[in-house]
Amino acid sequence: MWNQISFLIILLAIGALAAIVAIMYNSLIKLRNGANNAWSQINVQLERRSDLISNLVETVKGYAKHEKTTFEGVAEARAGLLNAETVKENEKANKYVRNVCRLQFYLYGGRRMDNSCSGTIGNQHSIHRGGAVLVV
Repeated sequence: MWNQISFLIILLAIGALAAIVAIMYNSLIKLRNGANNAWSQINVQLERRSDLISNLVETVKGYAKHEKTTFEGVAEARAGLLNAETVKENEKANKYVRNVCRLQFYLYGGRRMDNSCSGTIGNQHSIHRGGAVLVV
């Protein structure tokens, strides 16, 4: 009888030990999956950030092109205004300056360029607020 009871106690101890090992193994697998999930979320955020960087580069290129055309137009208009010798040439040069300035404002108004740039920057800020904060 004592043999049967001691066998049952040993069997219960082995079963309890096996249950503890299984629970510990499951918790380790759960932690590993959580870490893998966190890294995949970071990778997604980094990919979104790299996409926004290319959008920001395109916006800056647009600004550079706008600045170049604006500068060239205004410089040409100014040169015409400075080189005007007669009243007729002066009047023509003033109209040209006015038209260049109006054209630049209507084509590349500050609102249009600022909206594209602020939209890109706003998207970048939403990535930082949307989950994992990335500091590079």
